[in-house]
Amino acid sequence: MKYILLKNGRIVHDDKLVSGNILIGNDRIIEIGDHVKAPHPYSEIIDLSNKYLLPGLIHYNCSILKLENNEPTSSAIYIALSHGATFLMDTVKIQKETPFSKTINFSRESCKPIIADYGFHLRAHRCCHLSEEDLLKILTYEGISSFYIKLKDIKKLLKNNLNCMFDFASKSKLLYICETKEVNKITGEKESLFSENNIEKFNFLMSVIKKYKYPFLFTGITTWEELDKIFQDKELNDNIFASVHLSDKCNKDGTLNYKDLEKLVKNPNIILAPPELIQPDSKKSSFIENAKTYSFLSDLICREKSINEDLLLNICEMYATRPAKLLGIYPQKGVLDIGTDADFIVWNPAERNSRIIGGTDAILLRKDIYAVIMKGKMVTDDIEEIHKNLSGKFLFRN
Repeated sequence: MKYILLKNGRIVHDDKLVSGNILIGNDRIIEIGDHVKAPHPYSEIIDLSNKYLLPGLIHYNCSILKLENNEPTSSAIYIALSHGATFLMDTVKIQKETPFSKTINFSRESCKPIIADYGFHLRAHRCCHLSEEDLLKILTYEGISSFYIKLKDIKKLLKNNLNCMFDFASKSKLLYICETKEVNKITGEKESLFSENNIEKFNFLMSVIKKYKYPFLFTGITTWEELDKIFQDKELNDNIFASVHLSDKCNKDGTLNYKDLEKLVKNPNIILAPPELIQPDSKKSSFIENAKTYSFLSDLICREKSINEDLLLNICEMYATRPAKLLGIYPQKGVLDIGTDADFIVWNPAERNSRIIGGTDAILLRKDIYAVIMKGKMVTDDIEEIHKNLSGKFLFRN
């Protein structure tokens, strides 16, 4: 077994920050503590003084397949990785004319040459033709346990017979995810969940949740008005979840602001949306100049002169632990503990990552991400090292 000892870090462990060491054996965390030592003289030892060891980002809406718009697979992957993502998810569309197993196998093969572990959602409106027997096979043998809906597709769903899908999801407690924000074709702006065009669709979804009582995640939530209406029915609070985007704007207009974090974390059904995957301007390389910008962690935490460590713990809970539980990958992902996957972020808010190899267009990580540990290996901005670590695997979820 290959061992790596990470020394002197500030570790998010057992809902608190502790100073100490992490011992990794192959791709798992073996031991955590202030007296942990390397098991033999040949173990690799890395000093991470003054750096934070945080759970990896769970990015549940990352385009990682070559299935849509002919976009290069690498672009979204590397943007997500630059923020410290260690688990990526995309949606799979099941075509009527193609056996579902063939489509899913093709999707898995398409994702093999990536660093991070990955999983899939099923695009809901493309599954209406499947029988309950087919859906059971997908859950049991393919390990996919969530459906993804765009609000604009609700009308398509209404035209189909949904009873089979909803009944099956209810029995199996499968997760539905609804992307709420639509781009207005006239103004080019994203419409509110409760715009005139959307309110009927929202009411329909709420009636479905009330009837079938399976877990349902609304994404793209940006205002207190949306949160209040989503959680207004107390009987459904065990079933409804919300993914929130936070803004720099003053929240006089009800926009969710970074200052609202302390209030938001008190609701265990609220998670933080992963950072948006904005495509790079340059097409010279799939590696963009990430080191010019900071990660989502800095946006959330580095707003004062010193790090608020209680706030940091809450943020880790909201971007990693809660999503991992919701998606059926906890405790393998979403937490740093003995026996969990050695997938986490080495965060250095005080200093720019100095390991730059290959020129300015070949920088993988954001300024404040010192490294990402994946499969027990340290991934930095060394491109050769990145390509050696193409060992991501598909995870079956429960």
